[in-house]
Amino acid sequence: MALSSPCVLPLLILFSLSFVSSQSFTFNSSLERSSLLDFYLETTHQSSWNSSELRFFTLTHHCDWPGVGCNIDQSIVPLKLPSRSLSGTLPEALFELTNLQELDLSSNQLTGTISPQLSRLTGLQVLNFSRNSFDSADTNSFVGLTLLRILDLSLNPYFGPFPNIIEWTKDSLQELYLAKLIFRQIPSTIDQLNALEVLDLGGSKWVRYLPPKWNLSKCRILRMDGVGIGANASTVESFFQTLKVVEELSWIEGPLKSFPEILLSLSRLRYLNLDKNFGLQIFPPEEKFNQLVNLKMFSCDDCSFEKVGVLKLSQLEGLRLNSEFTILEELDVTYLPNLTTLAVKTKKIGASFSQLTRLTRFEGKALETIPDLPQSLQFLHLSEISNTQWPDHLQVGVRFPAFQEVLLSGFFNVSFPSFLFSQQEPLKDFKVFEVGNSMMPGTLPEDFHRTPNLESFSIYDSQGIGGILSSTIGVLSRLEFLFVGGLWIEGNIPTTIGTLAQLTDLVIEKNENLTGPLPTEICQLTNLEYLVIQDNNLTPFLDKTLLNLNV
Repeated sequence: MALSSPCVLPLLILFSLSFVSSQSFTFNSSLERSSLLDFYLETTHQSSWNSSELRFFTLTHHCDWPGVGCNIDQSIVPLKLPSRSLSGTLPEALFELTNLQELDLSSNQLTGTISPQLSRLTGLQVLNFSRNSFDSADTNSFVGLTLLRILDLSLNPYFGPFPNIIEWTKDSLQELYLAKLIFRQIPSTIDQLNALEVLDLGGSKWVRYLPPKWNLSKCRILRMDGVGIGANASTVESFFQTLKVVEELSWIEGPLKSFPEILLSLSRLRYLNLDKNFGLQIFPPEEKFNQLVNLKMFSCDDCSFEKVGVLKLSQLEGLRLNSEFTILEELDVTYLPNLTTLAVKTKKIGASFSQLTRLTRFEGKALETIPDLPQSLQFLHLSEISNTQWPDHLQVGVRFPAFQEVLLSGFFNVSFPSFLFSQQEPLKDFKVFEVGNSMMPGTLPEDFHRTPNLESFSIYDSQGIGGILSSTIGVLSRLEFLFVGGLWIEGNIPTTIGTLAQLTDLVIEKNENLTGPLPTEICQLTNLEYLVIQDNNLTPFLDKTLLNLNV
């Protein structure tokens, strides 16, 4: 019986403990077993079961049930049931498990108020109620939980007063996750959580402004996406001046109009995300930004920088400066030897780009020329590129053995990258190829033998691409998605398309020069779920065998 499925565990049933008389139970553990069964029944609403499930839960010790862990006295200590389709309000039976130290009921459909009976679980150290539908908590829910170290209430439609957490956990709570909640207000005394190291307020609609004098001197990770702390620079500086040990800071969709200099003094900062601070227009002076010597990731997508100085951060592994509104004049990557991810909208990128030997992901927009690419690349996403050529070294068959995904869009007058399909050695890890919304002269690949493990091949709305859909497409035994539309291709749909046994989605449309009959071999595609063949110039005749398609 496969108990790992979230649909199987809840199939529990009421039965007398006499069924398990052969098992060894203490008095307390027997009560806990009974309470746990009651909890399952009330939150799964099961009314039927099969014999194998009945046998398992009657003959198996409750300490061996999935999600359950016991101590030496057979008392349930951790109960971890995330994503188990549990629903309804929290039943009283749950609070009979008074020895619980860890309770994880995340990603279910539990509703209503967090019961004041929760306070009976005085040994709780970890509590995760995230991704449910709790709308409030009783004022006494957290009374007496003086050992609680980690509390996650994120992603609930919570709309009520701030729960009574601070008074009872001020010396124990280390991690507090309140992302995307809707409290009426946040207490200014939250900085009395003396042990707090992680605070996640990301996307919380209730926090328009944070208290400017919070003392978060032990906080290592702070997420405050969408949160305001006042409009002037002095308020921002006052808020951040206590963050002496912060290592990770996320402030997406913040109110920033200028780059806070106080951030540049956070010497332990490793991760900084300021995406969608649209008012940020001036990048800080390079000599000050380069003081963040421990920085590993910096992201400011959809900020409004037009110029970035020379970055000299040897530890930096990820850099994102991809804006919809402005274009950098140039990005120099000479002193960023450890970059693994780069996403940028810039006219030029430094000549040393090809020497980034650890770079695995590159997303480039608006480049005036396509740079020489490092052979370590696995993911290449390029867009909004016009009137240029692929570098010479690419067109003469230089190997890119690590390629896994290539996405190209918004190209104008740039040739089709046929070199990808004529590598010296097969690209065994190459899974996804997509070209869209482009004007790209060239022809479809003539031979797919060099990309045998493609799972998705998509070229659509791209004028200038002609040729034929090669019969060698039949070698793509792992292909799941095939989309060919809005091209200048000619000829017929090859019959070898019927050998694509893994294909689930097939779209061939708006190819005016595509002729001939629809091959009956399509009927061999037994995994096909989505089929669109329209607005081509195929023979207007439907073989009767095609009527058997179950899509």
